[in-house]
Amino acid sequence: MKKIMFLVSGNGGTLKFIVEASKLLNTPFEVVAVIADRNCGASDYATQQHIATKIFDFKKDGWQQLSEELQQVQPDIVITTIHKIIPKLVLDLIPDNFINLHYSLLPAFKGFIGMKTVQEAKKKNVQLIGATAHYVNEHVDEGKIISQCVYAVDWNQEITMIYDVIFKNACITLYNALYIIANFETTSGHVEIQHNEKIMYHPPLRFNSQKFNTTFWSKIN
Repeated sequence: MKKIMFLVSGNGGTLKFIVEASKLLNTPFEVVAVIADRNCGASDYATQQHIATKIFDFKKDGWQQLSEELQQVQPDIVITTIHKIIPKLVLDLIPDNFINLHYSLLPAFKGFIGMKTVQEAKKKNVQLIGATAHYVNEHVDEGKIISQCVYAVDWNQEITMIYDVIFKNACITLYNALYIIANFETTSGHVEIQHNEKIMYHPPLRFNSQKFNTTFWSKIN
């Protein structure tokens, strides 16, 4: 069982996805700890799920507290959805284990938070947008890329629909990255090229994303 720690700041959509997807697919990932920098939807969800949850003040001694928590929990993977730049001294505690999800095809629009990347892409009339799961280093959004998805966008659509497509497929991209990091394969050992109309993933998905139906996504929103 691979232990995952989440660093969070927001509503917790990505956290919810990883928890619920692990249940649905019965994969050996377990979110064992959630660290927040504020009271938020993510920390509330984690508490409801009986996941060990703590809130640290990073303007004071939060980084020291996080360092101690990392050494105690010893997570295999730390997913960083927190709105903070993580110091190198913290990253070095478990090197190559921090990963981030960014709503663009890096290196495009690095440094932007959340769906601000999509807004910037629209301003420039970018034709292909997507999401990137990558390792975290001391430079913002410059770590080695693990997995990406790409989407041929139609800017005539409602922007909320575009946000929804990017969010959902970004979550799937992150889950794919977890498989890659853990060297997991599907139960059959077969790796399929996965695409859904305009969405394509690389490397190919190692699990069946068709299980993520409307009922599943209703748990995430």
